Amino acid sequence: MPTREPFDQHIDASKNHHVCDECGDDVGDYQELQKHETEYHFKCQKCGIFLDDWWGWDEHDAVGHYKCVCGIFLGDWWQFERHRFQEHNMCEQCGKFFNNSSGFVGVGRA
Repeated sequence: MPTREPFDQHIDASKNHHVCDECGDDVGDYQELQKHETEYHFKCQKCGIFLDDWWGWDEHDAVGHYKCVCGIFLGDWWQFERHRFQEHNMCEQCGKFFNNSSGFVGVGRA
């Protein structure tokens, strides 16, 4: 019967695997994983997408990151406003959100 000792030792020694989603490398800790993903795979730490190269990452990073209440990021203010209006029934004049069943839901901006 094969022994499980090496496997068990591995599991005990690495309770906190930090594996890169892009290449599968297992790095030391969370900060190392963020550094690895940013430097080797050009991952945006703000929205989580991977870019093809440094120039693409730099251009992407220079554009604003606008996060909607639904959790998605949009690249510029106009996309953000259009999304909130089209997807969340936001009044462009006052910023209030409405749903189809009960009316007013909340205020989107001050």
